[in-house]
Formats: sequence, C-alpha cells, structure tokens
Amino acid sequence: MPLYAAGQRIRASELNTLPQTYRVLTDQICNNDTNYRNAAGLAFPGEVNGVYLVEGVICYRTGLTPGIKFQWSLPAGVTGWYGLQAVVGTPSGAGGRIAWMDSSSFVNDFTANFGANGDSTLAQILSPKGVATFGSTAGTLQFRFAQSTANVSDTKILAGSCLRVTRLA
Repeated sequence: MPLYAAGQRIRASELNTLPQTYRVLTDQICNNDTNYRNAAGLAFPGEVNGVYLVEGVICYRTGLTPGIKFQWSLPAGVTGWYGLQAVVGTPSGAGGRIAWMDSSSFVNDFTANFGANGDSTLAQILSPKGVATFGSTAGTLQFRFAQSTANVSDTKILAGSCLRVTRLA
C-alpha cells in the first residue's frame, strides 16, 4: 500500500486500489434452520471485469450438534478460487487442528462444514481467503451461513466479523 505525504495529490486510480473493509455490526443468528442466510455486512459490490482479493476474519459460535456451514452468493460469471482456514475442534488448540477447505473455482454452491467443541458459548474463528474475477456482469458477492444440522440452539456469526477486499485489476 502506498504511503502519502501531507499535501500530495492522490489520483482516483490510486484510491480505487485501497482495501475496503466490510463488517458485521450485530450478531447474525440462525436457529433450527439449514437454509443459507446472508451474513449482513459481509458483502461487497464487484464491477464488470474487476479482480478482487478477498480476506476475512469470521467469528462464530455453534454447538456440536448443529455445526455451521458457509457459502458465497455471487453473480453469474464470477471465477477464481477461495478457501476457508479454521481451527476445528477445541478452541484452545488441545486436540484442535487447522483445516483448509478449498475449491478450484469461486462457485456459489461450494460449502464447508465446521463443527464446534460442544460448548456454544466459546467463539471460534475462521479465515476465508480468495480471488474473485468478475466477468461481464457486475453484482454483489455475499458471504452466507447456516446450521449443518437443524437444531434448536443459536448458531451465530458474531459482531466484528469482517471482510477486507482489495481491487487488483
């Protein structure tokens, strides 16, 4: 990222390449439902032929029974790749492991299922990363979530979760 001096002129093309941050302002709750829902605040607009680096920190809570799953909703013609990196198992690391779920293409039906350690009061973190290339259709790329198994217990994406998006081209 460039450094600017006081009084220096900045071109619009330089401003367009600065990272944008999108975040969740209030907890997003899914209860007894396996249907995907939008995580409010975790979406960004993509332009025709735009190429974007997408990085994030998603904090969530879920019980062992419902688990949690994720996907992206995106306009037709988006290509690229993405993955999710997370600790699966005990949040303290004892018995936990790093999981890398990836896809060869940035498609809207790719899902990753993560469970919990059985204590829905403890938050866990995952980190989505990817590059999305928009084709001839502009539109919104939206992060979505649901319970893996319907269960009457709150599964949440927590306030403060965020995406950082940088336009590459």
